[in-house]
Amino acid sequence: MARSSTATCPINSMRVDSVPRHLLQGKSAENQPHIFNIAFKHLGFWYCKSRRDFYRYPKLHFLGSSHGLLVAKGDHLWDPVVRALCCIPPWDSRNPFMCAVLSTSPWPYTPKMECFVLVLTGISHPAFVFYQVSGVEKTYAWIKEDCTIVDPNCSNPSERRHFMRFTNAIGFKGKFYALSLQGTLAVIENIDSHLRITALGKKRAIPSVSSLHFREFMVESGEEVLLVFLICKTSSSIVDAVEVYRLETDKLRWIKMENLGDQALFSGSNCCMSVSASKAGCKRNCVYYTHRSGDYGWWVYDLDKATISPAQLG
Repeated sequence: MARSSTATCPINSMRVDSVPRHLLQGKSAENQPHIFNIAFKHLGFWYCKSRRDFYRYPKLHFLGSSHGLLVAKGDHLWDPVVRALCCIPPWDSRNPFMCAVLSTSPWPYTPKMECFVLVLTGISHPAFVFYQVSGVEKTYAWIKEDCTIVDPNCSNPSERRHFMRFTNAIGFKGKFYALSLQGTLAVIENIDSHLRITALGKKRAIPSVSSLHFREFMVESGEEVLLVFLICKTSSSIVDAVEVYRLETDKLRWIKMENLGDQALFSGSNCCMSVSASKAGCKRNCVYYTHRSGDYGWWVYDLDKATISPAQLG
């Protein structure tokens, strides 16, 4: 089954030409709404379906997005276009939940395809938790994985507390690329139905300028993995510089970008998305973002001019 429909969604949770789906949570913080009207394509839903009214649920605090899914902590996958529901294992509230990403797009579905959900905890025990959504060895359970690798960029490698702790990740072409608290890049792959760290980047991923604080987001754009830094140089709550890097996946190194072409990036409070500017009706070669406090609306960084200005949305 394939169809198109027009949906209204928060701009910090949008992706052009994707189906919005998410993991539900019962209790959540509220988000400021910034509205775009976008046509979403439905490419087929391969889960067992249960019809539910999405609007009966309270407002959700989205924790990220991955391959067309909107992610909030909980125990369901939800397609608000066709209102299809799929249960996944309940989350153990004793484990921190920082972000969740998928290893690959779950469609088109084939019996042998392998799709994993990876949740980062921000601690080392467990460092991440995963669930195999589809595949031959699929079991209905979250599997915890500790990390006993000392972060090569930590200040004192002899201390156990410096085992790698991951804060950001992206699923790209069947692999996960995760950043540690110290900016070390790790490749996480499926080895015999378990996710293992298979490689580490040599260079630390940090902004090129000094700052009081910065936020980072990883996003797929034009068949590449990008890393966005929202940099606060003069105040810990106001972004006054933006840098974008692309990942050379074969060498695991970051290359600074000066041009995004027709793409535009949207960085919300917990996620980043890439859109075609010509399709979405926004400015090309720009990064749209909110400040850390969320009290100042949306702003736009123009890579052509290296300038920041209030964003005109809607």
